[in-house]
Amino acid sequence: MATSLARGFVSILGARVATIGLHIAITPLLVRYLGAEYGDYAFLLSLSAVTLVFVDSLFDGVRKFVSEDREAVEWEATVFGFYVRVTVLASVAVVLAVVLAVESGLVVSVLSARFVPYLYLLGGIVVVQQFFTVGRSTLMGLGYEHLSEPLTSVEKFLFGVLAVVFLEWGWGVVGVLLSQTITYSLVLVAALWFISRELPLRSALTLAPTSFPRREVLSFNTVTAVYLLLANTLIHVDVLLLRPTVGSLETGYYKAALLVAEFLWIVPIAMENLLVHSSSGMSSRGEHRRIERLTARMTRYVTLLTSLMILVVGASAHVLVPLYFGAAYAPAVGPALLLLPGALGFAIARPLIGVVQGTGHLRVLVGATAVAAVLNLALNLALIPRYGMYGAAVATSVSYGSMLGLHVWSSRKSGVDPAADFRFPRVATTVFATALAVFGVVTAGPPTLPTVLTAGLVGTVVHAIVAVKTRAVDGEDIALFLSLLPPPVREVISSR
Repeated sequence: MATSLARGFVSILGARVATIGLHIAITPLLVRYLGAEYGDYAFLLSLSAVTLVFVDSLFDGVRKFVSEDREAVEWEATVFGFYVRVTVLASVAVVLAVVLAVESGLVVSVLSARFVPYLYLLGGIVVVQQFFTVGRSTLMGLGYEHLSEPLTSVEKFLFGVLAVVFLEWGWGVVGVLLSQTITYSLVLVAALWFISRELPLRSALTLAPTSFPRREVLSFNTVTAVYLLLANTLIHVDVLLLRPTVGSLETGYYKAALLVAEFLWIVPIAMENLLVHSSSGMSSRGEHRRIERLTARMTRYVTLLTSLMILVVGASAHVLVPLYFGAAYAPAVGPALLLLPGALGFAIARPLIGVVQGTGHLRVLVGATAVAAVLNLALNLALIPRYGMYGAAVATSVSYGSMLGLHVWSSRKSGVDPAADFRFPRVATTVFATALAVFGVVTAGPPTLPTVLTAGLVGTVVHAIVAVKTRAVDGEDIALFLSLLPPPVREVISSR
């Protein structure tokens, strides 16, 4: 069981790493091509993220219910068909909302006339992405993460190619949004083809039987949508408030700082995605002790891995940010450093969120996230007018950090103690030793990329050695890691 979960995690993480790698390669191109318009594009990204809460709730709902062991005949096909029909209705609502916002003059009065085509394209993206989300999450629920997750990397690659082509043609933000619509359409076709080999697509046209638990499914999605709305406002309200207050240029700097923090969530998000449907399946079988052991282990792994990444990025941000985004984006270094402590707290909280969702304790999850969201909104409203992007960074970092304490509480209320196997003194010793090594290398060397790479390498070696010596990572953890490697590599390492 542990090995299959780990392999599912590796499939998700591998695709996540590939997608983030492509994102890392594409972002500086968008920044340079769009110039001052990048702040407008960042605003649109945040706007779409908030409006996509229903899409995200579909992602969690399909994975949860498809993965459950139910006695109903053709349960997986019934769940898939039900969600497809719900998505059709949601797509109609999205189109009507966009048309109403544009035709009423709201878009022009609040933003400007140039946002009208942006909003129409954004509506198209939401519609296509909804159907792709149902397809991708169906594959994950069936246990085919190795098929579902590479599609996200394919989409990102195709998006990068098309976006650059359209930008070369001078299409600006319109070209970037159009490329997103096209690429999501392509991966949707691929997802449906994979599903057709396991489930009959005609189930989308067949009404679910009266025994199908519609109320349970819709209740889960409704509460999940509320949670995701709160979570997305937590992540994006700063950009939405910042753009009208300070303009496009400073918003672009701040978005760059956010991207630095969000790059650190590669592993935590992969674990969160895995734990929603994995813990749901275990919960339906009554395996509560296994859920707690898995959660405790994942919490410790996330803390160790993300701490290493934050130490390297924090020590070298003055080199990495101007090198990556361009010298003009050097002002983003300050906000990026302010965001890092909160980013660590949110990273550790993410696997806990996945477990609480999977075990079905959504009201507790919503309550905890609501506290952080209200805190975030209040702090941003208080600090942005006076301190601009620095105020936004402080507000967001505090709110991100609060998610850790809040979701430790929510997981305990759900019957899962994430600190059951945390080994705090050992983890703290490992992080402290790594910090000395990383900052020592960066301080001693010149502010160049080779120094940063050396600091990352030295920090990783020290982190691994101290973690093993202190037993922050033990033999069982190492054996699980070795089981994921290709046999030839595993044999070489095991013989040493």
